[in-house]
Amino acid sequence: MGFPFRDEEALGLGARQADLPLPLPLPLPRRGSRTAVSRQNPATMIAASSHTAAVQPPVRSRSTPPTAGESTAPVSPMRFCMPKAEPRSHLEALRDATRETANLLVLDGPDAFFLDGLEGPRTLRVAPRTGDHLAAYGAAGGKALLAELPPEAVRMRYPQGLGRLTDHTLPDVDALLADLAVCRARGYALNFDESVTEVHAVGVPVRDSAGLCVAAITVSAPGTRLGHADVEGLLPPLRKAASGIAADLG
Repeated sequence: MGFPFRDEEALGLGARQADLPLPLPLPLPRRGSRTAVSRQNPATMIAASSHTAAVQPPVRSRSTPPTAGESTAPVSPMRFCMPKAEPRSHLEALRDATRETANLLVLDGPDAFFLDGLEGPRTLRVAPRTGDHLAAYGAAGGKALLAELPPEAVRMRYPQGLGRLTDHTLPDVDALLADLAVCRARGYALNFDESVTEVHAVGVPVRDSAGLCVAAITVSAPGTRLGHADVEGLLPPLRKAASGIAADLG
């Protein structure tokens, strides 16, 4: 895993990702296919991810063997396509309000898949991970999504247990389920050093008009700038962005 921070003085601001809307939903790219993501609109891919989860087994981590009868996340019908839904504007508003990196994720089997992301403007900042798969238990957005599943559906995603990403990764599925129960109760998920040391994130679910969780949105920042005392201040812009995306989905 590459070093997650970017220093503007050394690297400069990253180029804005191109958005070329496509007329029909497309399948989620497999691991490593960043080029495919850059050519697809995130709203279209939310539709694709929901449709994919509804009609076929989810994509698995390379380290996770297939499991018979694996459950899928609650999904809505494939009905939120372009041009009505445009998550990018809400990501921009979230980034501008927090001055930190904003990401949009969906659940893809045992992984969180980063559909889109916008880099924060600060000199030291966390790089967006658009196009990446990450074990969902190690991402704030992934945990916000897993928290919507029944415990057995979570267990079925990790038949071999949880792979250690850092020294702070949750140790086992029981610990994950306990953490997810806390996430559900408070309405948001945290990732403090659980996937990358010194990278912290807060995530909230994005729900459709039926109340089903279809995505998650997060704010990520260096650990020196995002501690437990900072979480409450990030929740209003996070929830505003999630509500905006939900309203666009209709």
